[in-house]
Amino acid sequence: ENPGLPVYAPTLAWALAIEGDLAAARTMLHEARVSDFHLPMDLTWLIGQSFWMEVAHRVDDQDAVAVVLDRIEPWGHLMTCCHTGIAGVVWHYVGRGRLTLRDVDGAIEDLERALEAHQEMRAPHLIATSEVALAEALLASGGRQDLLRARTLAESALATAEACGYGYVRRDATAVLSRPGAAKPGFAGSGVSPYGSGH
Repeated sequence: ENPGLPVYAPTLAWALAIEGDLAAARTMLHEARVSDFHLPMDLTWLIGQSFWMEVAHRVDDQDAVAVVLDRIEPWGHLMTCCHTGIAGVVWHYVGRGRLTLRDVDGAIEDLERALEAHQEMRAPHLIATSEVALAEALLASGGRQDLLRARTLAESALATAEACGYGYVRRDATAVLSRPGAAKPGFAGSGVSPYGSGH
């Protein structure tokens, strides 16, 4: 009924990104930069900006992340929502942005908060998405215990995704588990972060 709503642009870009069409998602992200990711200040603003953050993370656009992160960071404790549903607490998207900017410790902190919030909600889909995101950040940290916990989180997310039919969560969790750092129990771990030294 409302095909011209501006929030449909980040929503479509988000859908393209999570389905793996990164080229199309990147094109939409670059087009949105022309208007500085402008969205009306209504109920859809926060979820739209958060979706742009997820797109920017998945295409590894640090410039776009920096713009959007500055806007949504103060609202980390709020829930993204629109007229038809919710898409998780903003801390989740802030953490994704920090990871893109290689602030691994900051990403882990925010994603821990997001996971805790989603667990309190008893929302399986949101819990699974945060488990995968936190697992990705823990892999970037590179510590042995972080690597082992990353695998545990990704396995939990995968089990939920398979039980509930969350296709993109299943793909994300499988991708995390296939990465070299997602060690099976007993793996000593290299202790080397793919984002550089110091973690």
